[in-house]
Amino acid sequence: DDVAVVVRGPEGSKVGVVIERAGKTVDFILTREPIKITSVRSYLGDKPGVGKVGVVRIKSFSGTTAETVKSELEGLKKKGATRL
Repeated sequence: DDVAVVVRGPEGSKVGVVIERAGKTVDFILTREPIKITSVRSYLGDKPGVGKVGVVRIKSFSGTTAETVKSELEGLKKKGATRL
């Protein structure tokens, strides 16, 4: 947690990180950027006797999960999913 607190900051700003590996230290200068975490994924499967089945997987929940799931379901329907 301590590292995360130090590494967080305004987008585009720089932060120095020192890593110790095998007794040697290596310095890095990193430019902060937003990290996009994909918590919802979907795919279309074809199951014999059933047809095209749309599957939505939720890895974690956040404030945008419901809207993302709705969007993924609409996308699967457009791709021809007959069941979800």
